[in-house]
Amino acid sequence: KKEKIHPCTEVLHPLCAELLDRARIVVKDKAKDEVVCYKCEHHSFGPKDACGICGRRSGQANMLLCDFCGKGYHMGCMNPPMESVPEGEWFCSVVCGAKKKKADEEKKAAEEKAAREEAAKILQKAARDAAAKKAAEEKAAAEAAEREAAEKKAAEEKAAVEAAEKEAAEKKADEEKTAAEEAEKEDSKMDDAEDKEAEEKPATDGEGEAKAAEGNAAAVEAKEEVPMES
Repeated sequence: KKEKIHPCTEVLHPLCAELLDRARIVVKDKAKDEVVCYKCEHHSFGPKDACGICGRRSGQANMLLCDFCGKGYHMGCMNPPMESVPEGEWFCSVVCGAKKKKADEEKKAAEEKAAREEAAKILQKAARDAAAKKAAEEKAAAEAAEREAAEKKAAEEKAAVEAAEKEAAEKKADEEKTAAEEAEKEDSKMDDAEDKEAEEKPATDGEGEAKAAEGNAAAVEAKEEVPMES
């Protein structure tokens, strides 16, 4: 018994229908090799789990499901009929196969893009971490250099203070030494003067005694020369 089909304007050859992804088709006239669109809103077929060619829901065990669109087809309804389930993926039309291939390529491209983006993120993070590490190392090196410079400056200032103190102490010691030498010279001069004075004093005393003796002798002589009055 033929299915009653409302006249449909979409009458296509099977190959044309396959290329246009019109997989759910019903043979209208096998002699003319024409088909009518299964999706036509005027068709009288059942639910979507029916065969996309004959429209029957029976024979589910012999029905192939398209790995792209998910539509089912009896293996015996295929042209030519299929005797066994094909290995791997199966597509109800060239268009579904092309779409599946395109979808796989897009998925692969998306995965590769995601992988590249993830790799770029990892590289960017690594670059940021390296830059942060380098900045931290440079900061630590700068701080160490500043500490070293400060310590060097402090050491130089301390050395300068010690040198100034040493110079002042040496100057003071020289002044004290000079003062001691001058005092010693003064003492020596005073001692020499005292010694000279001591040497000159006895001679002066002897001359005075001699003069006194001469004066006494002269006085005695003068006294003897004076005539005595009777």
